[in-house]
Amino acid sequence: MSYFGKLERFVIRLLNRSRLMRLRLSGATIGDGVRVFGRFTVLGDPRLLSIGRESTINEGVILNARESITIGERVHISCHTQLHTTFLKNTPGAQIHASLPIVIENDVWLASGVIVSAGSRIGAGTIVGANSVVINNIQPNVFAAGVPAVTVNSLENLITNM
Repeated sequence: MSYFGKLERFVIRLLNRSRLMRLRLSGATIGDGVRVFGRFTVLGDPRLLSIGRESTINEGVILNARESITIGERVHISCHTQLHTTFLKNTPGAQIHASLPIVIENDVWLASGVIVSAGSRIGAGTIVGANSVVINNIQPNVFAAGVPAVTVNSLENLITNM
């Protein structure tokens, strides 16, 4: 690798660390060993954001924290994934802005392009397939995919049948 390539990687790592430091200073809870690869966006109140240790956030991720977002330990959030705590509630004669918390338990992998809607909880050890839309709770240790995301198989069955 050339000198300029090494310098570029160093600058990118420095920028990513500064993004995490800025979130910590704004009141977010960020665990040790959290890594960021590229730019990501936090909307709303950073004090409502909690990211567990050794988790990873990739390029283009949007965290809409109008209500609490809790991301567990060792969670991998792939590029262009979105977590939105807000929604429109349709009532007779009006649409009301509302919000509900999102909880991502430990050891979850959200593949590229996943959208997680307000009020969703994703169980520990779960994998959510690319471009899926999570609108409800997903049980632990399953592979879920689709629009809306549904359980496709347990991870135990997938591993056994490989």
